[in-house]
Amino acid sequence: MTLDGADELARAGYAWEIADAPLLHEPLTLADLAHVLELVRIEAIPLDSARMLARELLTLLTAPPEAVDYSPALGEMYSSREQHLAHRIGDAAGWLHLGRTRREAMRIAYRILVRRHVVDLVAAAAALAEALGDQAALNVDTVMPDYTYLQPAEPTTFGHYLASFVDPVLRDGWRLQREFADVNASPMGSGAASGSALMRERAIAGTDLGFDVPIDHVRDAMWQSDPFTHVLLAATTLVIAQDKLAEDLEIFSSREFDFVELGDGLVRPSILMPQKRNPYALTVVRGTAGLLIGRAAGQLAVAKSPSARSDLYIYAYGEVPRALNLAARATELTAAVVRTLRVNTARMNAALAGRHTGAADVAAYLAREFGLNYRTSHSIVSQAVRSARLDARDFTAADIGDAAAALGSDPIVVTDDELHSLADPARAVASHDGLGGSAASSMGAYIVDRRERTGVLNEWVQATRHRLDAGEASVVQRARELIGAHDDKESP
Repeated sequence: MTLDGADELARAGYAWEIADAPLLHEPLTLADLAHVLELVRIEAIPLDSARMLARELLTLLTAPPEAVDYSPALGEMYSSREQHLAHRIGDAAGWLHLGRTRREAMRIAYRILVRRHVVDLVAAAAALAEALGDQAALNVDTVMPDYTYLQPAEPTTFGHYLASFVDPVLRDGWRLQREFADVNASPMGSGAASGSALMRERAIAGTDLGFDVPIDHVRDAMWQSDPFTHVLLAATTLVIAQDKLAEDLEIFSSREFDFVELGDGLVRPSILMPQKRNPYALTVVRGTAGLLIGRAAGQLAVAKSPSARSDLYIYAYGEVPRALNLAARATELTAAVVRTLRVNTARMNAALAGRHTGAADVAAYLAREFGLNYRTSHSIVSQAVRSARLDARDFTAADIGDAAAALGSDPIVVTDDELHSLADPARAVASHDGLGGSAASSMGAYIVDRRERTGVLNEWVQATRHRLDAGEASVVQRARELIGAHDDKESP
């Protein structure tokens, strides 16, 4: 007998949850194995039933999700697994409910899944920072105009430009690293709402799966959403930083600029127009940024609810891991773009001609040498530049003198050689040698330091992966030992 509305609920609700079963199948099996082992440790389950459960769960661990008939008609994925286990081992499957709600099981699986994606995204961020640093190091002497509002601003180098993206990437890598601690906190042993009289040693249960610490408050353990919102927001800002780079590179790779060329594997030719090399990789990065903004907004929207509601988890189990995975793939793609860039140094240098990008340095020189306030020196140079632009030439000492006279300033006597030296892009770049400046000396120190910081981030990734691998492997090994000891006793 089908209850009224059951089909509609299955299609609109349970089907959504079941769609996430392929993602959560393995993590949920690990969570189940850890629970069985904890029941054995506290002597709360008959050993025969524990061995039957462990044997079946170990089989599920290596089986594809299709081994379980995850069906919306049966409810959410936990119900499908319950029926699968009951069909395989009968009443022994019922022991899996002891001391644990389905909600707890799903929350544990979710954290096991998300924490891996967080670590992968940190690794991708570190690789991108490394690629940016390497390409920046190759181009610390590649002089070009810096642009604001797509207007030539000051002389810089392509290396200095690229290096400006290193810290935004690293900051999000560090944010994800910090947020990992909250994601990798254990809800095991939380019970229904106020704790469990059975699962009292929660810290022991959590360490079995590589969790760092138990979540102190069991109600918070069941319903907290902020760690997942935070990692999603950090993933989003990480890709937004890449979007800025991608939008710039799309302009720089145009025929009008011709500053850079993307690697052949990162472009897509036009079907109709043979001359076109569409920078398709940059489109993917930019589109991913838009998608992540939408997904982050969606998670914030469903998190806005009364406490003790499953709404946010129903729509987070698959959305957050998929978003983190999407961010990692986009970050890996951006790193490939940066690594394979071909830089047209001649074109970058030529773009400085006639752009008057040294005007700010000239104005600063006039202020220092002639005792002018900067507003006055700025006005003099600005008028000199306007005069030169009318004739499509560089401004001269005569232009400076005429502008000073027109503005009622004291006479300014400079030579064309002095102006040429001040306005020379390479000299201007070399003179900006303070912390974070464009000079090769400043950039060299910056790049070395960021390589060291990136190395620390990579060390964290390797150590964390090892710790998670060891925790999960220990659960599997102990389950094998549980059934192996019994099998040994029965063997002739």
